[in-house]
Amino acid sequence: MTTLNDFKDWFNEVGLEESEYEHVSDLVHSLRNCCKCGLFNTQIANGKNNGWIISADGVEDTLHLRKLTQITGFIRYIEYGFCEGMDAEIYCSFKNAMEKDD
Repeated sequence: MTTLNDFKDWFNEVGLEESEYEHVSDLVHSLRNCCKCGLFNTQIANGKNNGWIISADGVEDTLHLRKLTQITGFIRYIEYGFCEGMDAEIYCSFKNAMEKDD
């Protein structure tokens, strides 16, 4: 198990597809609330001002982000890359509603 510091590298390892918007929403929820949500778990890292450790079920490596700006940058990266620039939870609700209409 390796601890990565680049969220893009770690996110590529997770390997979510655009159609997996519920998992994307879970990841953003986990990041915002420092909690376990779906496949993802965000915890405060040990030690003073040590940041956060993010893990995903089925992914060996973990992600260590030390600054809040890294967390917000990661959330923006996800929302612009996978949620058409929308808030991830709103996007998930939107996609679920669209599927019901089909």
